[in-house]
Amino acid sequence: MLANPDVTSLNISKKLKLPLSTVQRRRTALERSSIVRKSYELDAKQFGWRTADLLICVEKGDCIEIANRLLAENLGIKLTSDFSKKINRGDMHLDGVRIMEASVRMGDPVINVMVRILYRSSEDLFNTVQAIKGLPNVVRVEWAEIVKVIGRRNNAPILPPSDSRGL
Repeated sequence: MLANPDVTSLNISKKLKLPLSTVQRRRTALERSSIVRKSYELDAKQFGWRTADLLICVEKGDCIEIANRLLAENLGIKLTSDFSKKINRGDMHLDGVRIMEASVRMGDPVINVMVRILYRSSEDLFNTVQAIKGLPNVVRVEWAEIVKVIGRRNNAPILPPSDSRGL
């Protein structure tokens, strides 16, 4: 299921030689437990959007608070806060930058927040970076545009720590 989320329960039952009802029951249990999630991803390029990661350095402040603020302030539809107005240049319709994901990072000594955005133009990107630089405790913002996703590994094997005995 991880390698091919569209595989049918019937195909799984035939391949594993298990009763269809058993496969359906177990699959339903996995999906309801949130251990396995199926999702769809929109190809933003088809609609004229570009994708970038903003790498943000927050000093003397709560990086989780900054990440939450960025995500909450710009969900993309009819935003009214001053910060969202700066990012969207007063345009509260569907043309402004969209903050799609915010996360807290560790490892790089200066980058501790990453935000993935959708934007249409270099001017949109510039305005967004400038608005984020104006937030309290933000000292640096870098960006990298996602040109092409080469692949994803949604089926990497993950074993609980108690089962990692070299099996």
